[in-house]
Amino acid sequence: MNVLHWHITDAESFPYESSTYPELSAKGSYNAASATYSQQQIAELLTYAYDRGVLIMPEFDMPGHTASYRNSHPEVMADCPEYLVKWPAWDNIAMNPTINATYELVQALIAEVAATFPNRFMHLGGDEVKASCWISDAQIRTYMQDNGYATLENGTWVYDAPALQNTFEQRVQQMALANNKRPVFWEEVFTNGAELDAASVVNVWLGTASLSAALSANLSVVMSYGWYLDRQAPTCDTNPICKTNWMWEWTWHDMYLVEPLAGINASLLDTSLLLGGEASSWAESVDDTNTDGRVWSRAPAVSERLWSAESIRDINFAQPRFSSFHCKIRVRDRLLAC
Repeated sequence: MNVLHWHITDAESFPYESSTYPELSAKGSYNAASATYSQQQIAELLTYAYDRGVLIMPEFDMPGHTASYRNSHPEVMADCPEYLVKWPAWDNIAMNPTINATYELVQALIAEVAATFPNRFMHLGGDEVKASCWISDAQIRTYMQDNGYATLENGTWVYDAPALQNTFEQRVQQMALANNKRPVFWEEVFTNGAELDAASVVNVWLGTASLSAALSANLSVVMSYGWYLDRQAPTCDTNPICKTNWMWEWTWHDMYLVEPLAGINASLLDTSLLLGGEASSWAESVDDTNTDGRVWSRAPAVSERLWSAESIRDINFAQPRFSSFHCKIRVRDRLLAC
């Protein structure tokens, strides 16, 4: 495993200490005194990772999942007060994609992050944008009506929020490219119809249909679907015959058997565009007491799947290797005997 995808900001907190906009973390982090990442800490982490052959790809998710910006820069946020009640409702608050102030802030932030993180890839999110937030904002509604993002049907305005998001994504894509970065987007950006540059990467997380479609469009892909470590059985929502294992630790079996290119005709598509995959550990239900168990009981299965031929699928043959690896982690990190 040689890349750390660091989803560094979200609606709940903006812990990245920006030199350009220090107020983002000062007012938008969970705790500005103890729950932020300084530029020095990030530099130390980058060196630590580099020395071990690991690249760090930062993700600054936008325009959704950005409520933490609101505490210091309310002027760039959509006005949808109905979502300010409590979490998770305020996770639906999004940036305002219709004003210059938003793009000025985002452009400066992307330039800073590009200089901070040497990795060629920069993840710009784009997932789970709630159209209802934009449509509840009177200024955004007027903009959409005046600029071709809405149609009047039988006396009622119908708003095309995906088209508005496409405009946003295409603009931030150009900002990343201008800073010599390959932008990475969650798959909704692609499926909504945004015009993506050949250098852009689609991060598939909802299902394999988007993987095939992105490859057909000659776009690079990173696969997350089937490997969400915060879920016990990540494929059960789309697989009607999926079972839930009796034991939590057995769920590595399911992840080990997820084959990204299953059912894809390699003679018709350029499968080399599948850059790799990732085991994603989202942090809503983890802390320092259970992170190791959540991640390392199953991430090795994902790792071996990605480095192995499709024909290697014997769980019983893999089990001794994973048990040995688990023991090595315990000895190395906890100084325990196995």
